[in-house]
Amino acid sequence: MNPNNWSPIELFAVGTCLCLLLFSVAFSTWQAFRSKTKSWLWRFYSTLMWVGMLIALYSDKLTSSRAPGMPPEFALGAWILIAGIFAAIAHSALILVRRVRQRQTLQIG
Repeated sequence: MNPNNWSPIELFAVGTCLCLLLFSVAFSTWQAFRSKTKSWLWRFYSTLMWVGMLIALYSDKLTSSRAPGMPPEFALGAWILIAGIFAAIAHSALILVRRVRQRQTLQIG
């Protein structure tokens, strides 16, 4: 698989996924230290993503068999990472919706 042969749609999809990963990791880690309410939840999201990335990155060193194909440890790390990403994005979208609704209730005179 050579990145030079990727179509623009594939490059866009990879770029979008990388942006979502970067946003969710950075935002959840930032909120874990900054948030005054539910900081434990942001720490959980951040831990899910960091542990999932570490498992996925070091899955070849964790497995003892050199069978062709994806090691099961990589799949486990990827699922943990994806769960953390979706949880962090859903929670941040909920925060965004709340803030937008609070501003809509103000009367403009």
